[in-house]
Amino acid sequence: MNFLLLPLFLFLLSTAHAHRPYIPTHQVTVKKGDIHQGVQFPEGSILTLISSSGAVASATLSRDFKMNGHLLKRGTALSIWSNGALFELSPVSEQKIGDLEFQAGEASLRFANNGALESASLHTDKEIHGYRFAKNMTIEFHPNGKLSRGTLAEEQIKNGLKLKPNSEIRFFPTEQIQAAKLNGESTVGGYKIKGDPNPANFSDVEFYQNGRLKAAILSQNTMIDGYRCDPGHVAFYESGKIKELTLGEDRVVKLHPYLDQSAVEKSARRGDRINLSEDGRVMGWSSNR
Repeated sequence: MNFLLLPLFLFLLSTAHAHRPYIPTHQVTVKKGDIHQGVQFPEGSILTLISSSGAVASATLSRDFKMNGHLLKRGTALSIWSNGALFELSPVSEQKIGDLEFQAGEASLRFANNGALESASLHTDKEIHGYRFAKNMTIEFHPNGKLSRGTLAEEQIKNGLKLKPNSEIRFFPTEQIQAAKLNGESTVGGYKIKGDPNPANFSDVEFYQNGRLKAAILSQNTMIDGYRCDPGHVAFYESGKIKELTLGEDRVVKLHPYLDQSAVEKSARRGDRINLSEDGRVMGWSSNR
């Protein structure tokens, strides 16, 4: 991040163990035609200025005011980047940002220096674009305004997926699900999949941007591309072809350690891990026995 674009109000912050010098500030009421840090705030707005430089640390609007393409409501408290762009605000009731509406006390909003909404720190549970997100957590957005990631407030079922409460979900810029944790068994693409009991694993299911399954945990023995797969981790190529699996039966496999090498037949056992090329050749084989 360019240091020059750091929001000026951050210089006023301190931590419990930091020894920072006190930075004097003072308040002013905006007069008609006044310009502060390149912004002509509405007449009557209250600004907190850094006394030594006159830079704006924070502002409270006296009336509705359009800034960086957003119509901000009267009474909004905000801070700005050093280039005068909107940085952070606390919405008042019926504040609209893009296609989202916030009420007073619901969230603190943060913006990129081009005015795009970057994140919302929630103070209450809130539904956004069909998902209910948990309070005291932060939602992030892609530059196009679509959801990027957030923490779910409760179990939700989307596109056959039983999404786990209090877990993070990630989205592509199209707002399709990229990765998520599952609560019990779900069905996707004809496969029965389940959640991973290991809390250290970030996700139980992942997708490609074309909507096809990238990785999951099978909950039952399943036939995929001619292989009987045991329950456990499975991965796919973007084309939909199987990439990694756990064998669900004893069988002979033709191993191709390298694409230009002749196949070597191996007697694989149920439970062995198999890795395949996109054209179906066995490229890796491992066994714990």
